[in-house]
Amino acid sequence: MPKASSSNTFKLHKPLIIFYILVFYIFASFIWWSYLLIENTRHTYEYTKKIQLLELEHEGVSSEDVLQTDVFDELDTRYNRQIWMIIGEGIVFLILLTLAVWRIRQSFRQEISLARQQRNFLLSITHELKSPLASIKLALETMIKRDLDKERARRLLDNSLSDTNRLQNLVEDILFAAKFEDHHFEFAQDNINISNLSSGVIDKIVEQNEDRRNFSVQIEPDICVLGERQALGSLVSNLVENAVKYSSNGEGIDIHLFRKDGQAVFTVSDHGIGIPDEEKSNIFKKFYRIGNEDTRKAKGTGLGLFIVKEVVHGLKGEIKVEDNQPKGVKFTVSLPAVENN
Repeated sequence: MPKASSSNTFKLHKPLIIFYILVFYIFASFIWWSYLLIENTRHTYEYTKKIQLLELEHEGVSSEDVLQTDVFDELDTRYNRQIWMIIGEGIVFLILLTLAVWRIRQSFRQEISLARQQRNFLLSITHELKSPLASIKLALETMIKRDLDKERARRLLDNSLSDTNRLQNLVEDILFAAKFEDHHFEFAQDNINISNLSSGVIDKIVEQNEDRRNFSVQIEPDICVLGERQALGSLVSNLVENAVKYSSNGEGIDIHLFRKDGQAVFTVSDHGIGIPDEEKSNIFKKFYRIGNEDTRKAKGTGLGLFIVKEVVHGLKGEIKVEDNQPKGVKFTVSLPAVENN
């Protein structure tokens, strides 16, 4: 695995290495040609000066007066002007070249980062699809091959239904993320009771994880916002499931929804591994996940928090991420609240 990872890293950085070699060649060539140009100008100046000296001496001008003539003053002025022109143009060229190199380097790094994130997404989506499909297949094969009692059959069906819902949520997240690529996409502006919506979404997640996490849920009733039901449901589920994903068995997850200063404020706090400060600005990027896809344990596609950010911004809201105390992370979403009809 390390060898494959090193090979993939080299393939990703190969264009950047070639680019650095070309940049070094361009800078070296520029310095060399600048040196040759200055030297050629100096040789021309000295050659012209010698010719002028011979001509003036031939005309009978004394050697003391030769260097004080207007001809030599003009020759010196022209030489100095040429040298400063070469230096000035060289500085401008270096500045433009440096800016171009910096911009191209940034583009290369962005492409490398995107390629790595897309590779991670393909790996993660494979894992996310493989597990529930294998579970559903095993449940169906068991029911076909064995004569099961009603209770066990019902349990297998419940597990299959849970895995099917998980697949459905995954597909919806992918389709949702694709919608955001269209810059003209706009959310519906329906009057949504986010209190009822959040309670329904959270109840399902709590039911699936209540034996592994300690949930504290406080939902203030009848808080409404303008938005799209599916988008708001995805926002709530992604934040809560993210807290489940990155916390350990027995740890607490606190979920609050309340009205404050004309805003519907939704907070999700966990006591898990937390997010390093240097990663906080990256977690809302598409496909971005902390760590390496080959070694991380937490499931996911890198789309959840990206969708959350896009939904919040699309509904004219704000989202903040901060450290929870004594450990973990806290997400706070604020959306404009409206009166309940």
